[in-house]
Amino acid sequence: MDSSAPDYAESVQRVVGKLSDLMGMPADVILAQTRWLKDDVLQFRVVSDHYCGSSIPLDFTGALVNGIQQLLKSAACTVIKPRIHHPKITLNESVRLIDKTRFEQTGRGSFIIKVSCPINAIESQDSPDPSFIGTVEQLNGEIGEDGRRSGEVVLSLLLPEGDTVRARLALNADDYAKADQAHMRDDVYTKVSGRLRPGRQPQRMTDLSHFDLVLPP
Repeated sequence: MDSSAPDYAESVQRVVGKLSDLMGMPADVILAQTRWLKDDVLQFRVVSDHYCGSSIPLDFTGALVNGIQQLLKSAACTVIKPRIHHPKITLNESVRLIDKTRFEQTGRGSFIIKVSCPINAIESQDSPDPSFIGTVEQLNGEIGEDGRRSGEVVLSLLLPEGDTVRARLALNADDYAKADQAHMRDDVYTKVSGRLRPGRQPQRMTDLSHFDLVLPP
């Protein structure tokens, strides 16, 4: 088909209009589908009893998109090197496939992705402060007028995901004495409850509600 012909646009509109009448579909929908003549278009639908409302969690959406990428890479690797399991899905062909793959419109009209963020999602007063187990890495406190040391300590905290993060927090004299005890012994850990603030490590911990020792049995 010669797209440079003078009557090309008019002919396409005429054909699309005829198809619209025959198929009972809007002309703009048919025209949009013609752009996919050389593509395999896949649609993924979330079917779950947990997500039966009008929205799904944002982190789940991110995992869904990442999972689709992994699926397409795995499919490309299977075509190139058929096998049951692919330890790595980084073949050049699979990477090129992802580079050429497009995120199509989720609905007619726009590429807008709408998300809803609860206003009190971050600072909910009803949710308890998370607790962490860790070790004391540094004691940076100072001696006060009462002769007792208090102030900043640096902890290495174990996160629920299994990673560790360094955090700094201010302790009163009683809790600082506990931190000093944990710092002097390899078999003593700390249990702390508070809010880890984002930023470079050591991250700042605020709203400290609990600090205690985890002693060996």
